[in-house]
Amino acid sequence: GVAGAMALLAAASLVLAFVAVREKDRAETNLQLAKKAVDESLSSAGRQQAQGTADLPEMVEFRQGLLDKAASFYADFTKQAPNSEVLRSEVAAAHSRLGDINYVQEKHEAAVREYTEAIAQFEGLIRDYPGNREYRQALANAHNFLGETLRTWCEELQGATPCNLSAAEKQYDEALALQQKLLDQDPANSLYQQELARTYY
Repeated sequence: GVAGAMALLAAASLVLAFVAVREKDRAETNLQLAKKAVDESLSSAGRQQAQGTADLPEMVEFRQGLLDKAASFYADFTKQAPNSEVLRSEVAAAHSRLGDINYVQEKHEAAVREYTEAIAQFEGLIRDYPGNREYRQALANAHNFLGETLRTWCEELQGATPCNLSAAEKQYDEALALQQKLLDQDPANSLYQQELARTYY
């Protein structure tokens, strides 16, 4: 119920506060903890929304506070100068996650900026490590959600500037091309199937 969701959100908030303090010492572990905390809390909020309780004032306040803490953590993380493949990929993923957070908060311009940066960084990783499918998968996801951000922004603006539906379609097309190629290489991969279907949807 609501009490359980609130407890989970509170615990996730404490995790984020802890990792923010110690991120310089254990960046890789802390990033994974932050992602897990955010994912679990947002999943919980989604379940509560389906049950009609997510709009309770205390739920909204906790969820917003968690998103703000997560955004602060990821923003600080992206300022690091990556000096290895692992750190480069984590910084790219952090930009993508910031895009997700801004998208959820309907901060369209900020989401576009973060997804665009994530795309540039994943493209660089693919150039240097062409055999890594995870980078291509992450790049496809960034294209898809950039397209989704541009589309929903246009709906909110009702076609007014800076609405650009053609740019949204271009991002969807980029995502589809990458996802189709991944699925062609591994037809039995259920996650590739789901992500391709999501982009088509």
